[in-house]
Amino acid sequence: MGLETGTRIEDLVATNPANTDTLAQADDHLRLIKACVKGSFPSLGSNAVSVTAAEINDVANKLVSFNGRTATAAVPASGDYELMDINSKGLNDVNITAPQDRDRIRYDSGTGKWIRESQFAGLLRLSQAQLTSKTYSSVGATPVKLEIDATNVAAPNLTVDTSNNRLTNDTSEILIVSAVINVPFAALIGSTDLTFELKRNGVSVGEPMSIEAIPSILASVSLQTIQLRFAGTLGPAQYLECFLTSATTRNVKIGTGGTFEYQVI
Repeated sequence: MGLETGTRIEDLVATNPANTDTLAQADDHLRLIKACVKGSFPSLGSNAVSVTAAEINDVANKLVSFNGRTATAAVPASGDYELMDINSKGLNDVNITAPQDRDRIRYDSGTGKWIRESQFAGLLRLSQAQLTSKTYSSVGATPVKLEIDATNVAAPNLTVDTSNNRLTNDTSEILIVSAVINVPFAALIGSTDLTFELKRNGVSVGEPMSIEAIPSILASVSLQTIQLRFAGTLGPAQYLECFLTSATTRNVKIGTGGTFEYQVI
């Protein structure tokens, strides 16, 4: 009979060659068998197959846990590849209005919600307080805390605490912040040193600013402005305050327009 054709083992006819085929067809049969074997296993390469027939037959039972299901063989089921329901995952409060390139979301422990923010949100997270315009009487060696009476700019969790006259980190993170305080003042009575100082949780940070030998005639009639700066860490619940001391007891007038601010950097 004629020689069959094929490229895979399944194409071979088990009853061929017939006992009536000629010897001249034997080499054709051998070449066909080789071609079908190589066609069925094209990627074996030079490595021998070492797994047993039982192991190959048991491949379907090797996946025993999938998507929360356990079984002898965990097979795909309805819902395995569905999109996540963001409401069920606690993301329903994410504000995705007008998203920008490279925005991100993060969990805010203060509100218990996920929020969207720019990757560069640190430049935007700024809080600023307004210093109280007033005269502090009899300022001496005991530090007097400068008061704040309003919030000019408010960023989430960078709190302007007017009741305690401080700026507070109300996040659960250690923040790297830059703080600046601008103080317009006039020193009344006398002409000796004044010192303004930033403190973090009662401990001095940054460089204090000392004003030496203020002529009384100028101090009593005009305002001067000093600026204090600090760059460093502010941990969870830590706060910044500004204090004033004087080498000689005197009255100190804080003018209008003073500000106390900090931002994440």
